[in-house]
Amino acid sequence: MAFKYPSALFLSGICVDRPVAIDLFAGGGGLSYGFEEAGFKVAFACDIDKDAAKIYAANLRETVYIVRDIRRIDPQEVLETTGLRKSDISVLMGGPPCQGFSLMGLRNPNDPRNNLFKEMLRFIDFLRPSWIIIENVVGLLSMERGEPVKAIYRELSKRGYVCKHKILNALHYGVPQRRKRVFFIANRTGDPITFPKPTHGDPREGDLLQFIEGERLNPFFTVRDAIGDLPSLKPGEEKDYYACPPFSEYQRLMREGAPKRLFNHRAPNHTEEVIKRIRMARPGERIPYRCSFEKRRLRWDEPAPTLLDGPRPTWNYAHPVDDRGLSVRERARIMSFPDRFVFVGPIPKQRMVTGNAVPPLMAKAIAIEIKRYL
Repeated sequence: MAFKYPSALFLSGICVDRPVAIDLFAGGGGLSYGFEEAGFKVAFACDIDKDAAKIYAANLRETVYIVRDIRRIDPQEVLETTGLRKSDISVLMGGPPCQGFSLMGLRNPNDPRNNLFKEMLRFIDFLRPSWIIIENVVGLLSMERGEPVKAIYRELSKRGYVCKHKILNALHYGVPQRRKRVFFIANRTGDPITFPKPTHGDPREGDLLQFIEGERLNPFFTVRDAIGDLPSLKPGEEKDYYACPPFSEYQRLMREGAPKRLFNHRAPNHTEEVIKRIRMARPGERIPYRCSFEKRRLRWDEPAPTLLDGPRPTWNYAHPVDDRGLSVRERARIMSFPDRFVFVGPIPKQRMVTGNAVPPLMAKAIAIEIKRYL
């Protein structure tokens, strides 16, 4: 299945007037959206998840999106479906599941996600992009005694790329969430590989993160900054209007260019027992549950913890004052998806996309940094 919205810019095969990127393992589009906001043209994307693809296609309508197992996609299709030439492609990016770096399949030899990194290499070999970005969870660095990291450096070096990696925290790029991810950036151009400087800091983390080269960082955004203008909800209730005008810089940013109607603001349904448990916790406290992951009520005056996806994340974190889990729009705000980004399809999948995406503002910061050298 392919969602094809080719722009006239692609049809001639002539180089477009913006740097071009392609996004493998694109999911719902957080990484792509951030690059588009930075002035890139994301020409091609792919993923095996048809529901995530529908969310992507609803918001990035000019990108050609193929819904298929990447092992069954010929890299030649990138050129055939977009009209691009290999020389047009500046950036190839993607975030394979961390199991995809298990080159020896040590954890589960039958896991179909094994060796997905090798599929990225197949695209790299054919397309020869100038820059490569690989995003993943921080746990990748300690996986199998560091072998996946060594493999990334080794395989890219064999292909003429210089690579560096760094752990970045979305909080430092204006996202109201403490979310760390590791990014590998590589190029074959000889340009320096630099990572975006933090723009926001946490005063409690000390002066080293309050100042960058003598410039004071902006204070981090909180949950109140993120969702304080959204209307209160009861479990299962939905509202399509804002509670008040935006009162924070972040809210103004999220509402820029958005339709007057508020989308995706529906609270999860809860049983009376669940509501009772949520009610027992004060803001910032753990909700009494015996489960493999922690459920907690958010605090207005703090950034959110890392949003999770999980197998069926009806809710992981409760609203600071309402006795319920978060709506998809509240999760989207905490991930820095603006209100003009509308989520479609099954609500459980919408919640999963808002739990495993790259926050667009974080992606935008990386894109701007790379664009300096293009």
